[in-house]
Amino acid sequence: MAGLRDPLTDRLRMLSWDEAACWQRLEEFCEEGKDKRYVNDVNLSYANLIVEALARYGQECEPKVREWMAVKLDDYSHHPMKWLEPLVVRLAGQAHLESTIPLIVGKLHEDADLLNEECAEALTRIGTPAVLHAIAEAFPTAEQHFRIYATTPLERTHSDLAVEIILKLLGQQKDDVIQRQLAEALLYQFAPDGIEVARQLLIGRELDFDGRGLRNFLLETCRLMGERFPEYDEWLATEIAEKAEHWRRIKELEGDPER
Repeated sequence: MAGLRDPLTDRLRMLSWDEAACWQRLEEFCEEGKDKRYVNDVNLSYANLIVEALARYGQECEPKVREWMAVKLDDYSHHPMKWLEPLVVRLAGQAHLESTIPLIVGKLHEDADLLNEECAEALTRIGTPAVLHAIAEAFPTAEQHFRIYATTPLERTHSDLAVEIILKLLGQQKDDVIQRQLAEALLYQFAPDGIEVARQLLIGRELDFDGRGLRNFLLETCRLMGERFPEYDEWLATEIAEKAEHWRRIKELEGDPER
């Protein structure tokens, strides 16, 4: 319980802040952390609480969000925008600022893990058809990192439109990694078409770690949906045997940290 006290106290304190105070504290946080290099070097959990407080102001935040999202820098290494950029994207998602969708999709083209994660989460939170259409338009010619992160809103925005777009994008992809991610997105949608798509990606292949993950996810999804496919029993038996071997090896290595 002690670990919950500080965040709860911060949330209660922030209820008294107006929009200007929230922006001031957020900008101060980013200024103080501008020379910090790694995520673990700053208290992003606290900054996220400020974003949560700002999101209460909804559309009132939009002008400043758009202002900050328009900033372009060649070097973020010692600049507060290193942290402010992903935090503002997070705010756009939490405040459901649909007008910022093109800006967020644009930032998803930048290869930066924290920013990409926040872009994917923001697009998921906004979750409108406009998000799905924007991703569909950019996806075919985008870099691999864009396509990997853009799959998140496709799988979490549950709709017939999302399923339609995923199936269309699958037909355009040759990259095994992206094909697998899109197949998983279909399974997250509980789309019957996803069963055959995933099955075809697995048949006749020697499965690596990711391939086994897709197989196990396919089996679990079929169990939940009450569906079956020709290889179901065989693959289920294989999964059970692999798990048994995995735990046997763990027990064998217990007490021997070097191994």
